[in-house]
This record gives sequence, structure tokens and C-alpha cells, in this order.
Amino acid sequence: MHNIVKHAQATDVFINIRITNWLSIDIKDNGIGIDGAENKSFGNGLINMKARIQELKGRFEIINNNGTQINIRVPLE
Repeated sequence: MHNIVKHAQATDVFINIRITNWLSIDIKDNGIGIDGAENKSFGNGLINMKARIQELKGRFEIINNNGTQINIRVPLE
């Protein structure tokens, strides 16, 4: 959320959290998007989040489409 406020220039943010046998978190904004090729400019935050989620056998993806969407899926045991 901090990065959306600081960098995205977004006016809307949508957050959806679902709990089934997976924890699913979707965050979407209508900001300027994230350039995946420039990942180094974002520090270690996104890289660390992805690594932690993968350690839990989850999925982490960033989609650029009229803003940024981050999808996180973690299995619940």
C-alpha cells in the first residue's frame, strides 16, 4: 500500500482477500504501473515478497494492465 501511495499516482485501489484452502490476496490500482524490466529500482521489497511466498509453495505475480495488479496465492494447510 505504501508503494501505491508513494509511486503509482493511483486514484483507486481495490483489495480482495479470500480464504478457502488458499489465502488469495489481489491488489489492483489504476496508477502508472510497474516496469518489470526496471525491478532493481524498487529495492528488495517485491523480490523478498516473491521469495517468501514461493517458500510457502505459493504464487506471486505482477500484472500491468491499466495500472498494476498483484496476485498472491498461498496454500493453507
